[in-house]
Amino acid sequence: MIKRHLSLALCVPLLWAAGNAQAQSFRCDQGIVSAKDSKATVLHKCGEPAIRDSHCREPAIIKRKKQACITVEEWTYIPGPGRFMIHVQFEQGAVTSIERGERISN
Repeated sequence: MIKRHLSLALCVPLLWAAGNAQAQSFRCDQGIVSAKDSKATVLHKCGEPAIRDSHCREPAIIKRKKQACITVEEWTYIPGPGRFMIHVQFEQGAVTSIERGERISN
């Protein structure tokens, strides 16, 4: 019984890590997109996104000086029926986050 609980205790963090890693990359026709990839790399691997959006994110205040806003771009890919939309965020021209959106209905 103790071995069983120990096995479960070891598996849960591994499953969590695997799920977390999956959200930080996705596959396109020309390769896998990951954090820190450039916009040019994402365009090469995945083509044009279905939707492009951008907004200004408030930066951290450093040494009591407020810096200019940081432009965040979000590209949305819609891969097809039965698959999840993919939202890719860029800051300073590099991928900072990749998230799955809603599943596209058939």
